[in-house]
Amino acid sequence: MTGGQRILKNIASVLGSEALVKLVSFLVTLYIARRLGSASLGKLSFALSFVAIFSVLADLGISRLTTRDLARDRDSLLRFVPGAFALKAALALGTVVLLAAGSFFLGKEPETHVYVLILLAWLFFDTLNLFFRSVFTALEEMEYAGLLKAFEKLLFFLLFGAVLLLPLGDRRLLGIVILYPLASLATTLLGVQLLGLKRVRLGLRPDPETWRFLLARSWPFAGSLILASVYLYADTIMLSYMKGDAVTGLYNAAYKLFITLYSLQAMLAEVFFPTFSRLFAEDRPAFRVFGRRVARVLFGLTVPLATGAIVLAPAGVDLIYGGEYAGAVTSFRILGLDLVLRAGLTLAGAVLLVSDREQRFMSAIGMGALLNLALNFLLIPVYSLNGAAIATVASEALVLLLMGLWTLRIEALPWLQAFLLPLLASAGMAIILRFVPADHLMVSIAAGLASYALLLVLIGGLRRQDIDFLRRSVPRRGGGN
Repeated sequence: MTGGQRILKNIASVLGSEALVKLVSFLVTLYIARRLGSASLGKLSFALSFVAIFSVLADLGISRLTTRDLARDRDSLLRFVPGAFALKAALALGTVVLLAAGSFFLGKEPETHVYVLILLAWLFFDTLNLFFRSVFTALEEMEYAGLLKAFEKLLFFLLFGAVLLLPLGDRRLLGIVILYPLASLATTLLGVQLLGLKRVRLGLRPDPETWRFLLARSWPFAGSLILASVYLYADTIMLSYMKGDAVTGLYNAAYKLFITLYSLQAMLAEVFFPTFSRLFAEDRPAFRVFGRRVARVLFGLTVPLATGAIVLAPAGVDLIYGGEYAGAVTSFRILGLDLVLRAGLTLAGAVLLVSDREQRFMSAIGMGALLNLALNFLLIPVYSLNGAAIATVASEALVLLLMGLWTLRIEALPWLQAFLLPLLASAGMAIILRFVPADHLMVSIAAGLASYALLLVLIGGLRRQDIDFLRRSVPRRGGGN
């Protein structure tokens, strides 16, 4: 199998599972928002954010280190994975115990406290599943990583359907929360079986020497994850305390739309990272060619997506959530800008990580986290959920600026052109969308896609060599590897 074929196979594998993950997550959010109300959505969002912001303590960068190092040395699979798994299990258990004790000091109502305790069980199994996926990602066997994601969400969705049929009354949200650890536990058992197919035998026996080695190498990843969690989840937690559950629900309705749009980009980043790591170490010219293609793909997708989100936000929010969520439109438009910023972060961050500049990566994330906290404190009291959205975009812009400056000293890839041409085509698309009736969202989306694709071709943003590369990568009937 050629490198291009492997990449396309990985994209297809992850795309299917990622689509299922985002669809199920979005449908659950939509049900809670429409049937249980913004206050219930705010309570669940707070509980999930509280658990997620501390979940990095259960990982400490082990998963990201696993992806990078195994991608470079796949022969170390049998000796590397068992010790790393045991360390992950120990970290997860310690984190759960600490958070369970600390949850009594949250100052939240008993209902929310119960949600937090239940989700701590989900945290334990979820961090093990993250490790399993990191192993298969490093091996560029995305079909297994995708299977784990798809299995968990499909099981969750089936159980979710059963919960909707039960006469739970006021405890329906509690029933939904319980599904998180149940689906995650089943996925953990599946992950153990999949690694067993590769003759990896997992256990919980302490291995101090391996643990010290892993922690000594993973701490920059851990620091970056901890700091990133601050500006990913602090806004929800601070909104909950400052403005209450209803406003938190509105913000997370907007954020869920943003994350759903971002999912394709996140999927591509997951697929491309192992190849980035391998090529940087083995073939620097091929790395540059691959980097340029990835840049054109990422910006070619995210710039029009952000433009469409900003232009069509009122109609989209009204169609999906209903008129009572009109207050989330401005926040969603602000967050739409972050789609473009995250494309740049994906590229710059990958260069720093594959070149062993984890400390630079962590420093940039740290500066962004500090700015995010400061802006949230200043803006949320005045601008409510819109202030939280502004804080998110501003902090990620700072992180991109810092990472971009540092990557120039490593590999000056020509990413500016990859951004400018989609931007020009998207500007033309935005003008065309202004003439489409606002109450015809599907027509607007179709017109936007068609106009953007046409404009991108006319200005030369779609290159023949990229099309030829994809064509050569597709397996031909009767062809060899």
